[in-house]
Parts: sequence; structure tokens; C-alpha cells
Amino acid sequence: MKILEKQMLSENINQIKDFVDINDSCITKVYENIQNFNNSSLQNLSYENDMKFLKELSFILSVIASIVARPTINTTTEDVILRQDQAPSIQPEQYQKIFKDVKLWKRKKAEILPEYVHYSQSIDKIETYENCFVAMLINALDDEIAKYYDFYVMQLKTYDGNTSTKLTADEAYEALLSVEKLQRRIKYIKNSYFYKRVSKVKFKLENIKLTNILLHNRLYNYCYKFYLKLKAYSEGAKLSNEFNLYYFFLLLRVLSNKGYTLEVEEEQDILVVQRKEKFKLPVLTFRKEDFVITLKKEKFGYIVDIISNQLKKSRNFVSHNYLTFDVEHTFNDTKSLVRTDYFEGKKFLNIDSLSIRGRSFVNNDNSLEFVEENPVPEIELLERWLEEKTTTTIASKAIYERFCPVCKSKDIYFEKNNHNCMNCKSKYTFYKDDDETERVWFISLGGQVWKNN
Repeated sequence: MKILEKQMLSENINQIKDFVDINDSCITKVYENIQNFNNSSLQNLSYENDMKFLKELSFILSVIASIVARPTINTTTEDVILRQDQAPSIQPEQYQKIFKDVKLWKRKKAEILPEYVHYSQSIDKIETYENCFVAMLINALDDEIAKYYDFYVMQLKTYDGNTSTKLTADEAYEALLSVEKLQRRIKYIKNSYFYKRVSKVKFKLENIKLTNILLHNRLYNYCYKFYLKLKAYSEGAKLSNEFNLYYFFLLLRVLSNKGYTLEVEEEQDILVVQRKEKFKLPVLTFRKEDFVITLKKEKFGYIVDIISNQLKKSRNFVSHNYLTFDVEHTFNDTKSLVRTDYFEGKKFLNIDSLSIRGRSFVNNDNSLEFVEENPVPEIELLERWLEEKTTTTIASKAIYERFCPVCKSKDIYFEKNNHNCMNCKSKYTFYKDDDETERVWFISLGGQVWKNN
């Protein structure tokens, strides 16, 4: 997530907190008035704002280049013993040491002369605290610039032209050129003696102490102030919690748009939102004519159980889903999550993860499959996710038990009343409606909703 997106996320969280307070921290009131809550999409960042921030990055790289060329060094003196003819000069304070050290003297004919002498040698050390800080800041800037590169590559229209971006091709290309120029400058700095030497020191870019050099040296102070700007929006746990809360409010709006009503026990009708802690909410039940959706907040995301009212009449079946949100489009947190002990023994039909601009889902072998696309608003991502889990249509069971109704593949296996297509990863089950008409319920479309839009 880019730093500007983190800033906008923080602004959204402030709006959410105010909205919850206005509604007395009551989840039913929040849901009743959710259509009155107008939050800003994290994607609605203007091209002008990005170019302004890229200029800030360019400036700070110029500052770092100046530091790399002439860094502050820590000069220390060390007492060494050299042959008398190798010592450039002998400092006055060393004479007393030489006279006292009899091992340095040697008789030459009738004279006793010093063969070795004490010498004060100056040592310049470049691995200072401040220089280590600058080296780690270079790494952080490299990561931030990479996010801008990935973002603007996504803005380029693909061949089919399906895109909701407001940027023109010229703007996206101009931004890419600026980012690539910054990447070349970072690469040049990383090839310097300064970086290669200092970056070897183990140093974490957190809780940086304000030293005299960081405070009074103009160049180092620029770097320190920029570090504070980055640090303000880089706390991992806090960022993940806020992103989770942001998407939860979008989910409430999607469910309201689709006509679902909320049911919650009166004594549990409370929503707790605090800036530095995970928000708390009870188990929520959303009802509609065709489906009942139960939402339960877990440590890493939400358990979403979906029940078809039609199917419930013939057999008890629950679509058991897990929904999580990843702050990075690379979905690295989700990759780590599916390998944790949390999922051992839990049989979810679907495990999905949404980022700002995309979606991934977990295959049966715990591998992640990305649903790549041109960016669409976050609320549309959620609408598509819900559509994929609640789509039903008339279908012949005799035919589509053998052929996948999504991709026509015959590579299908049957497990616990579910049909699973190994080709397109779709999952579906059959039932009869009130008119005894055969229908299919798509428990998952394997990302086909995204790929076909």
C-alpha cells in the first residue's frame, strides 16, 4: 500500500469512528444509516497528488546522494606499535610510552636506540548510527517506489480495454517514466561504496533516536523528517486492523444495497471502534428472501456462513467461507496466513482475500490463485465477491453433474453434496425450488465473475 493510500485510509478511519459515535456505537443504527455514510475510495487518489509525492521522493534522493558522496564519519585514534622507520611522526605524548617500554629498544654498537615506537593512528569509521539509518531509509524508499511502479503498471489498459481507471494513457506513462527514473537513482545509490559498506550492519528502521547529527546536520535532518512521514503510516498491526475495519463498513453497505436486513441480539447490539485496538462486534445475521448470511469476526478476518433458504427445505447445507483482507496487492500476508495453525482442522469451502485492487482465493492445495484485473472500486470488488457466492440459476442436474456449468469441463469431483471443477475451480450444488424446478447454486465461481467483466 502506497503512503498516500495509507494516509487516506487513516482519514477514512476517523470518519468511521465519528459515524459510529453519532450512532451511539449501536450496530443496528449503524446499519440502518449506512447509506448516509460517504467514505472515500482508497483508489481515488489523483495523479497530481502522486506526482507531487514523487517529487518529494526525488528531492530526498538528492539529499541522500549528497550524504553518500560526503558522509559524516566517526574518527577514532588507536595506539599501535610500528617500526621506527615506518612511523610518519611521533606525537609528543607517545615519547613517555616509548621510554617506559624496554621491549622497543635495541642495542646498536655503543648506542641503545628504539627499534619500534608507539604511534597514534587515526581510524575513520563510516558505519555510524546516522549512516546506518540512511542506508535503511534507502531500502524503505526502494520499497515505496516499487509500489508506485506496480500501481502505474496496473493503470495501463490491457488489450480488451476493460478498465475503470480515470487516468489517461499519457498520464500513466508519464508517471511510469518518473518512477523508473527514481528506480535508476536508487540503483546508482545502492551501487555506491557507502551503501555496500553500511548496509551490512544489522539495523532496524524503527524507534530511531534523534542524535545531534540527525537534529543539527541539515541533510541528515531532511532524511529524519521524511522517515517520520513514512513511519506515521507503517505500523503493520495497526494498518491491518484499520484496513479490516474499512472493508467491513464497505461490506455493510454492499449488504444494504442488496436488500439484506440485519438481525442481532439486543444485549449484543454494540460496535466498539478504537484507534489502537482491534474493533469488536457481535455475530451478525443478514437475511433476504433467498439467503441468510452469518458474519463472525475472527482474529485474521471473517467467517461467512451462507445458507440458501430454498436448499434448507430439503437438506441442511451451509456454505462455510473465510474472508480476509490484505493491505498489499501481493497478498503476502494471506500466503503466510493459510500456513498458520489457525486453518488446521477447519474445513472452509472458500478462502478469499481482497486487497485494494484485486482478489485472490486459496486452492485445495493451499496455493494462492490471483484474479488479475484492471482496478475497480473496492465496493465493486465486494459486490462481485458476494455475487459469486450467492448466484443461482435454472440448470439440469443430469447434465451439469457431468459437465461444469461454468467452463463445460468434465474434470469434476463430488464431495459432501458439492461438485468441484478442477479446471476453473468453480464449486456448485443442486436443489429444487418451490415449483420443483431444478436449480444450481454456485458456491464459488472460481474467479470467473472477475475474468468475464
